[in-house]
Amino acid sequence: MTSIDNRLTAAARQHQAGRLDEAEQVYRAILATNPQHITALQCLGILGLQSGRPAVAVEMFDRVLTIDDRMPECHHNLALALRALGRLDEAISHYQSAISFKPDHVEAHVNLANALVQRGRFEEAFTSYRRAIDLNPHLAQAHSNLGTALLRRGRTEEALIHLRRAVTLDPNLSDAHLGIGDALLAGGRLDEAAAQFERALAGNPNSADANHRHGLAFLLQHRPGEAVPLFERAVALRPNFIEAHENWAQALFSLGRVAESLGVLRRAIDINATPRSRFLFIQFLQSLDALPADDDFRNLIAKALAESWDRPRNIEPIAAILLKQDTGIRDALERVTQAWPRRLPEEELLGPKGLAAISGQSVLVQLLQSAPVCDIGLERLLTSLRFVALQRASAASHSTPVDEAILGFCCALARQCFLNEYILAQTGDELAQATRLAEALQQAILSGEKVCELKLAVSGAYFPLHTLPGTHTLLERRWPTPVADLLNQQIGEPGAERDLLASIPTLTAIDDAISRAVQRQYEENPYPRWQRAESPGEPRTIDQLLRGRFPLASFREIGGGAVDVLIAGCGTGQQAIEFAQQVMHGRMLAVDLSRASLAYAKRKASSCAVEKIEFAQADILKLPSIDRTFDLILVSGVLHHMQDPFAGWRALVALLRPSGVMYVGLYSELARSQIKAARAFIAQRGFRPTLSDIRLCRQEIMELPDGELEKDVVRFSDFFSASECRDLLFHVQEHRHTLPQIAAFLSAHDLTLLGFDLPPAVSQRYAARFPVDRAMTDLSLWEVFEQENPQIFVGMYQFWVQKRHCPSDERRP
Repeated sequence: MTSIDNRLTAAARQHQAGRLDEAEQVYRAILATNPQHITALQCLGILGLQSGRPAVAVEMFDRVLTIDDRMPECHHNLALALRALGRLDEAISHYQSAISFKPDHVEAHVNLANALVQRGRFEEAFTSYRRAIDLNPHLAQAHSNLGTALLRRGRTEEALIHLRRAVTLDPNLSDAHLGIGDALLAGGRLDEAAAQFERALAGNPNSADANHRHGLAFLLQHRPGEAVPLFERAVALRPNFIEAHENWAQALFSLGRVAESLGVLRRAIDINATPRSRFLFIQFLQSLDALPADDDFRNLIAKALAESWDRPRNIEPIAAILLKQDTGIRDALERVTQAWPRRLPEEELLGPKGLAAISGQSVLVQLLQSAPVCDIGLERLLTSLRFVALQRASAASHSTPVDEAILGFCCALARQCFLNEYILAQTGDELAQATRLAEALQQAILSGEKVCELKLAVSGAYFPLHTLPGTHTLLERRWPTPVADLLNQQIGEPGAERDLLASIPTLTAIDDAISRAVQRQYEENPYPRWQRAESPGEPRTIDQLLRGRFPLASFREIGGGAVDVLIAGCGTGQQAIEFAQQVMHGRMLAVDLSRASLAYAKRKASSCAVEKIEFAQADILKLPSIDRTFDLILVSGVLHHMQDPFAGWRALVALLRPSGVMYVGLYSELARSQIKAARAFIAQRGFRPTLSDIRLCRQEIMELPDGELEKDVVRFSDFFSASECRDLLFHVQEHRHTLPQIAAFLSAHDLTLLGFDLPPAVSQRYAARFPVDRAMTDLSLWEVFEQENPQIFVGMYQFWVQKRHCPSDERRP
């Protein structure tokens, strides 16, 4: 035996004894003498893997393969090191090389499959797992990994075969129990799922995944108290476990521990601001008794508005509260309230700094650009600020220097006025002055003169700029960003909608008298005029979406393949676009009576990069004539505007495939008593559905004494923009319904209630009031709950139903 052999034998003994530093010194000394000593190189590579230094391992195994590239074990070990470094594609290549030289290398097949799953190449991964199982049918981990991968692809029954085989081979295999629990959870079998997660925990108490899944099962069973410590443990084990943070926050919120839940979410957002963590943060904030007043929180809400953590109109109430906490705005609000309806001059309203005092308020500026302000006091303040801006602009010329922050604020105010469709009150003298300002602007444009940016912004706060002659030429010039954004909103986007009108097909005639009256309303006032959709999360299948919302409902899966979706009455497209972003494999048809609304929707779909929606003009009553059926139909806020809502609903049910699902929104008779009173007030006063009359009507309603029923409509966000106020109070047709009426329709048409879409706080109250109704689908109990809480459905009854499947029915392709 040579001296190198002796040293190698000694190093191997040290290596086996765990004395890695001593072994490494010997291996490197051998290489110093013989740099191509394959055994020393391999041993150093293995030592690198064992000591958590994959870069060292890659270097050594690369050197071995340079000498002899036909060594399967070296290819396999190199792949392990490359995967540890995140070099996944190279790792896959070396796993494949190992198998090419040794086709029965079971571990290489398994690890190749694991890497392919990580890369999203599932079909190739399934082949590799099955090859490993063919070579060794008793390989429990391979069965477990294959089952987990199949489960991720929605192939639940096939997954369960392998997962159950895995726990038969190894009853303590935690991953397999987790997979079985996930499959049971997806099927709504929560008790059985919880038992599997408990077994997973018994096998591996320090598994963050097992703690989290066990907590999730408890949370879905409405047992948040048992869920909280499990989520807390999962986060302790894996501090960047965002989903565990989110579910922990949800459990805390269910227990009424709102401040703690928000603290957990803020930590999650700091780690990785997922769409769900941001959405929950906004949702839970609405239940907080008092909002934080610190600058960090204000900046967070400004960011939430800018990035659409939720629909901006859901963030608006939070932003409004924050604004009224600001000393400068609070003082200005008091002055406006005392002087109203008189308009105050700039210094009297805002103090010596004037508009500069509030123009840098980031929450205010972001809010003005994002959603209509839905607060009477703030609306009056904005009305007064617009008047102040008008005085400034009237006195300015194109050579007058304008503070950038003030110009940005005036542009944001003009964008707000466009969003609320110029609903703000205006006096005759004020309108005359604004008209002169707009005429001066037009003269400058038509004569080719330099345009005063402040005049342009303030004109846009009184009139939509696209309605002023010659303004389309402004799009060809260079402007500061706030002005460019304003011009795009008020000129570019309306122009794009006009161009899209001709591209919208007509599927059916519209000859019903009420349908034509409703069509005219929405041609004049497309509804709603929205700015941003909520941030999309990870797309899911319809089955995953509904099982996640209604884990205890009696739900029959539709399947993970392509599904046909109809949005009946899509309006300006917000619901259709958000749904398209949330759902995988959806082929969507969105129809509406109004071509103006459809053009708006089509433009927004393009700006949101949503391509899988087909927009078309059609009447719900005539849709059976198009000879198409659907797996899913969404009809929210539409049926109650038809002459016979139940006739429209029946027409849609006829288009629903066996086991198909429908989302329905209907007005509640009980919840809309104030709307009925306001409509009677409007009829009595003779107000017409014109912008000028809507403005006057709103001012009269706002001046009513508190306690008058019709004054309660000011609590509706729809009250604060023209098209939405017209829809709320001036609609040409409105029906209201009761839960017994809905229950009777469901029974008569073989529809099963899956559940209501409600804020988490309402669902929790119902669950506490009627724990016997675990699935929360008993409409007789919901009727009792609504009688006890008359305003819970003040928006609408919004609920999901499923068509009962008949064995003789066949799913149409």
